[in-house]
Parts: sequence; C-alpha cells; structure tokens
Amino acid sequence: MIDTFDKLDEVSLKDDVSFCNLIDALCEYKHVIEAEELWKNHRFRVKFGDETKMYNIMLRGYARLGWWSKCREFWDDFDKKRVHKDLVSYSIFMDVQSKCGKPYKAVQLYKEMIRKRMKLDVIVYNTVVNAIGLNEGVDVAIRMLREMKELGCKPNVATYNTVIKLLCDNERMKDAYDMVNQMRKMGCE
Repeated sequence: MIDTFDKLDEVSLKDDVSFCNLIDALCEYKHVIEAEELWKNHRFRVKFGDETKMYNIMLRGYARLGWWSKCREFWDDFDKKRVHKDLVSYSIFMDVQSKCGKPYKAVQLYKEMIRKRMKLDVIVYNTVVNAIGLNEGVDVAIRMLREMKELGCKPNVATYNTVIKLLCDNERMKDAYDMVNQMRKMGCE
C-alpha cells in the first residue's frame, strides 16, 4: 500500500486525500501502529486542512484493536493539540468507553455533546442507548429511545436491536417481543 502511495507522485495524485485514504486503509486492516508512524512522519511535510479526520481515523483504528489506553491518549491529544472534536470523534470515544467497561463515561460525553448543542445523529444515539442501558438500566434506555424519536432522530435496526438485547439480558422477553413489533411498525426490518 505504501509503495503504491509513493508511486502516486508519478501521476500527480499524491495528495492529502490519497494519504488520508492510505491511513484509513491501514487502520481498517489493523496496521494501526504503521499508520500512526507514517502519519506522524508525513504530517510535518504536509499541512492537512482537516486534522480532525486524521485523529478520528486513528482513534477508530485503536478502538478496533481494543487498545483503550491508546484511545484515551488520542482523545486527550485532541485537546492538547487543539484539534476540533466533531460528532464522529465523540461517537467513537463514547463507544470506546462503553466497550472498556465505563458506560457512565459515555453518558457523560453524551451530556457534554448536549451542552455544546451538537446535532446528534442515529449513530450517536445508538451508542448512548447502549451505554445508558448498561449503566442505568433498560428502562432508561427505552426512555432515551423515546427522546430520540421526539427530537426527530429516526431509530434504525441497530437502535431497536440494542434495546431488544438489553431487554433479553434482563429476561424481559415479552417486552422484547413488543419492541420487535414496534420496530416493524416503524418500518425497520
């Protein structure tokens, strides 16, 4: 992959977009350490217009590996290096917090997003519904699902599946079946 990127110079295609795609591909295939080394060495030569995107790619890469402390390091670097945290940044790190056993921190991040008046999407809500369900219980997750709908964000299959799983984990099978029926009524299959 890296050799191919270097050859892009020959056809005038070696730019920030192709470099970003290379880093993303390396992270996708779990070559995150190599991606970070290449990015750190490369970015002194090229000024990126959107550092947030690169940080998000690296954060997602380390999250895929389950390297929670490295994710935390990148999250802290956003602030240290004054890189803007966007919806994707928050969503990735909320998911990290939930997966590493700290769903309450994911809920705190959600509240921070609300305070910042960020417009939340279904992906963020899916993460929050899961985190709140793990931290505060399935009934609070169901309330979050209702709030999500009231605020105009349409739940998707993943949203319903999260709530259904939480209900099943709590041995509330009848409620889980009711949620499946509600999901169908909403057009999710």
